[in-house]
Amino acid sequence: MHDSDGDRLVWHMSLNGAAPEPRNSGVALPAAWGDALRAVSHDLRCYRQGRAVDISRAVWEITVDEEYVVTVGWAASGSEVGAWSRRDMVTISAPADEVTVWVARSVQDELVEHEFVQWPIAQGARMLAPKVLEGRAIWFDTRTHAVIAEIGRLCRPTDPQSEQLAPERHWSVP
Repeated sequence: MHDSDGDRLVWHMSLNGAAPEPRNSGVALPAAWGDALRAVSHDLRCYRQGRAVDISRAVWEITVDEEYVVTVGWAASGSEVGAWSRRDMVTISAPADEVTVWVARSVQDELVEHEFVQWPIAQGARMLAPKVLEGRAIWFDTRTHAVIAEIGRLCRPTDPQSEQLAPERHWSVP
């Protein structure tokens, strides 16, 4: 668990969903984190508004420190978007739904604050918000409180530029 920055584990994973690569150990990234990154990466392909940015060469960077707290961000070498990272008190053993919502919110905040990109946008130009509901990570409309889709299923896999959202189920968000 040693690298040049001290005791931490580091993984890189492309936004295209390829398997995470350990950078300094043979330790596998926990499945909840890999699944969360793949889900958010999928949803990043649709419903962005604002500055046109190519995120295809951005790479997820996940770091776990000696207290098992996670930092997530993009190591954006060669990409149009800048590198960024966000650390909170989310641990490597956090539940999958919480991990997914935290990653989605972190990316959403970063895109709005530094890249001038609103994502994801619902019809009517409102940003959707991530939330855990009934043990699932979902996108919901903040005005109507309707659940639009589970995170990772926002756009149809066969047509990421589709103008129609792909809701799995309409729930009411408290």
